[in-house]
Order: sequence, then structure tokens, then C-alpha cells
Amino acid sequence: MAPSSLEQTVEKELICAICTDLIFDPITFLDCLHTNCGSCSKSWFSSQASNRNPTPTCPICREPVRETRPNPSFANLLEEFLRKNPEKKRTDDDIREARAIFKPGDRIVSGGVVVNANTPSPMNRQDQQQRRLSTPQGSSFTLEPLPPNAFEGFRIGFADNQRLIDEFFAGLVPPQARLATNVHFGGHPQPPPRNAPSHNYNLRVPGQPATIVEIIASSRQLAMITCDACERNVNMYVHYECTVCSLYHLCSSCYLSGQTCPARHRMLAQKQVMRFQAPYLETGIFCNVCDEWVDAPAGGHLHSQPDNSFFWRCAGGCNNGNWNYCKRCVRLGACCDHELKLYTNTRPATPPNGVLRGPTPQQQLAGPEGSLEARGYARWYNYNVVCDRCSANVHSAGSAGWYHCRECLDGEFDLCMGCSAWQEAEGECPRGHKMTIMSQGSQGRGDMRTLLKPEMEAPEICADTEPRTAIALRGNFAGIEGALRFPVGAELREVRPALYDDDWCWGTYCGRGGIFEKRLIRLT
Repeated sequence: MAPSSLEQTVEKELICAICTDLIFDPITFLDCLHTNCGSCSKSWFSSQASNRNPTPTCPICREPVRETRPNPSFANLLEEFLRKNPEKKRTDDDIREARAIFKPGDRIVSGGVVVNANTPSPMNRQDQQQRRLSTPQGSSFTLEPLPPNAFEGFRIGFADNQRLIDEFFAGLVPPQARLATNVHFGGHPQPPPRNAPSHNYNLRVPGQPATIVEIIASSRQLAMITCDACERNVNMYVHYECTVCSLYHLCSSCYLSGQTCPARHRMLAQKQVMRFQAPYLETGIFCNVCDEWVDAPAGGHLHSQPDNSFFWRCAGGCNNGNWNYCKRCVRLGACCDHELKLYTNTRPATPPNGVLRGPTPQQQLAGPEGSLEARGYARWYNYNVVCDRCSANVHSAGSAGWYHCRECLDGEFDLCMGCSAWQEAEGECPRGHKMTIMSQGSQGRGDMRTLLKPEMEAPEICADTEPRTAIALRGNFAGIEGALRFPVGAELREVRPALYDDDWCWGTYCGRGGIFEKRLIRLT
């Protein structure tokens, strides 16, 4: 019997981010509360300590870890899941190998320090390269050992750390997937800005995997990927892959900050996902706020498309007009105040590659960067909004706009201008939420923009001054706690100087508030 949607959701939460298998001996990190296998966690933190990393960090969010603790509640949930799905239990050999690294009760991190980090890891076993992998259909196959020259051309060119890399990743991912794991211990060159001189760098070698889709197709496993600039783990996050260099990747923050591969090649967005216990690679368009994939094939039927085949695109200056939102983020107010245009695609539902979900690189490179129409996307004008009080179409002739609640009905509560409910509630929906005023754009129902949205309450760090608007001269994607992320050209609202430092400001963008450097903006 096929697994239910609830079981699939539960199983997704039980996956270890390091080995991408069901978690075994769950260990939770404080204070980020991410949970992974005990043996994987111990190997991860031991590798950091061996590389003289003074602060153990989480492999998922890169936040500092001050303590690791067992998670009985998680273990109970995992035990119940395995009771209903006994075929997913680990083999006796897998259990022995994991327990050779970590036993329940072992301390891994305490007081922000890795405990017993100098203990050699038993994971560097050559027989791990021949372990058996189960396919989603339940059959199995054996991965042959890599030839001696398999790592020729691999970007890590410093011999001292090669042993450490092999020890850490042996057994965690299939041999092919190891080629896709961009691990950096200080020896990888920092990608220059996009105006750097062009030169050849790590070009693709025939017969060797050069892209993540090739890795997934051959190993039937998710690859482990880190950003080649900041070393952030991007296993199941949106990242950018070079279309020419072999296995060169950047996280979205580094890419949107202006970095690219050293040869300045085009880079394309993609994200690994698990669907029905099988790995896939999503490509094409993603929401720039929540990373949701919005490029599902439309199947050639424009009137029966899946919801995630639509996206709103900023028609203003955000990232020079190359800034996208999913439909849900727009409903919830997590979008800019520029005019937005609705797009979809007309691709067939059957992907050209069994693990690829979205356009191929050839389709994405069909037109200039930022161009949509040349790459098979089309405007969508059949977009209606109905008043939830009187059922009137707010797009009817003569309508100047409508009122929208971002909190009721998951952001799908709207009132027309003529509805008396708005006038009686003095700008609030029936549940007392402040409402946003929306209007059509310049081309009718396929366009939309925000005219007025409720102000956010400024924090105590702000000076008591009149709020202003500003235009972003540069994007801000720094990983600073409390920082506001925004692209170049963004229109920031409610901008106030910070009390503690004249060089910093606080403002809002896409329904969120945060701090940023004053030099990044121009007040208007």
C-alpha cells in the first residue's frame, strides 16, 4: 500500500541532514534544535575540531552548537514509524558500524567544545565504497569502487586535508555523490566579484560526474553540497550551479551578493528534494523569499495547471527586475510594493530526465539572463479576486482596488471597496486584523500592486524620528542576526536610524523588519 501524505511528511522530518537516511540514535543540537544521527553528528563535529575549528556548528543552519543531547520524544516517534515500516530499519551491519562511532549516552559537544575530538574515526573503511543501496522501488544494486584516478580534477588540491575528507565522507554518501560534496577546510580559492578577469577553472572532464543531476541519477541519493564561497551547507536549499565548471556551487546569499564562478559563467538555480522516498532536483524559478519552487511543468493545459507553476515577478527595480514570489508569499504580504506581474510556463508534464523537475539547462539558457518569454514563460491574465463578504468580483469595471487580510484564511480573505464591512471596522477585517489595500496593475488582472500596508512596530533600537523610504544601492545578504535581507533596487519602508550607531538603520521589506548598514541605501 502506498504511504499516506502524513507518513511521507513524518518520514521527511526523520531524515538526517548528514547521511540523508532515517536518523539513528537521534541527537539534538542546542540551541538550534536540529536533530541528526548520533554517529553522523560525532563524525561531523570531530572533523570540525580536527580542522582546528574552535566553534562547533550545525551542519544545517551553521549556528554555533553549545550542547548535544539525546531526544527521547524524537526517538519514540522514530520507533513508532519503524514499527509501521519495518522494511526501513537499518541492517545489523549498519547498526554495528554506527555504534562503533557513537553509543547512546556518549557526550559529543559540551559547553561549546567537542568532547574527545581526537579519537580517530573508524569511518575510513574501503569496503564502504561497495555498500548496497536500496532504490525507491525496493530493488538494490551495488556501486563499484571508484578507480584510483576518480578524484583527478577534484577541486581540493591540498594533500594534507584529503585524508580528512575521505575519512569524514566514507560511508556517509555513495562514492559518486562524494564527487558532488564541496567540502572546504580553508584551501579553496574565494570566488571573485563578477567583474573579475575570466580564466579557465575546473572544466568538466568526460566520463566524470559534472552536475548534481548526474550524481542523483547515478547514485539515487541526495548529494551533500556546500557553497564554494562561504562553506554553508546547501544540501536541500536553493543554490546555484555553474553551467560550465565541474560541480561549482554558490548559496543564494553569495550569488545574490554578486559572486559567481571564477570564470564568470552563467549559473542556474536548483534545489534537491525528496519526493515519495526518491531524490529529485528542482530547477528553474524559485520564490526569492521562501525558496518555494514555482516552475512545475504546466502539462500544456493552461486552464488546469498546478498552483506551483505560477509566480509573481517584480516589475520594478528589485534585483534589476529579476525577483520572483510564490503566490502564497504575495497573499501573506511577503512581497515588495512594486507592481507585480503573474507568469506561468507551458512545458509538458513529462520531464526529459527521470530525476529532473523543471526546465533543462538548455531551456534556461535559451534567452538572456533575466528574460522570461525567450525561455518558455508566458503572462497569465486569468486571475480573479472575489470579495468574501458580498462575492463581488473586485476586478470589475470601475473598481479602484480592494482590501486584503494577510492573516485570515492563509492570506486569502478579501473585501471589495463597496463592502460596508470595511467602513464599519475602520480598516480591520472581521477578526480585527489590519488590512492591506491592493490594486490592479497597469495591464489589468495579470498585474497587482500594494497601495498601502499596515506599518510594523519599530523596535526600541530605533531613534524616535519620522520614518522614511529608501532605495537599496546594493543588496544585503549578510548572515547577521536581526539583519534585513533585500536585493539591489529594493524599496525599503519605515526606515529609521539606529540609536546605538549612526551607520546603521532599521527598516522593512517584504513584510519583514531588520537592521542594515546605512551605506547600502539612498534615502528618498
